[in-house]
Amino acid sequence: MPAYDEKAERNYLIKEASKLYPNASITVDYDDEDEAIHLDIDGTRYTFQVGSDDDAYVFQSSGARIMLPALD
Repeated sequence: MPAYDEKAERNYLIKEASKLYPNASITVDYDDEDEAIHLDIDGTRYTFQVGSDDDAYVFQSSGARIMLPALD
C-alpha cells in the first residue's frame, strides 16, 4: 500500500475542484485538530470531515455541497 502523500492529495483536490470551477481561486487547508480538510473556492469555505466517506470527498458549506471523486 502506498504511503500517504499530503502534497499529492492537495494537488488532486485542486485539480478536481478546478474542473468544476475553472477560473476560481482554489486553496486547500488541512486542520489536524478538527480532522478536516477545507477547500476554499473564491472565498467560500467548504469542509470535508476526514474519515466521513471513503468513496468520495464531500465538502459542505452552509447547505451547499461539492462532491469530488476519491483519490485512488
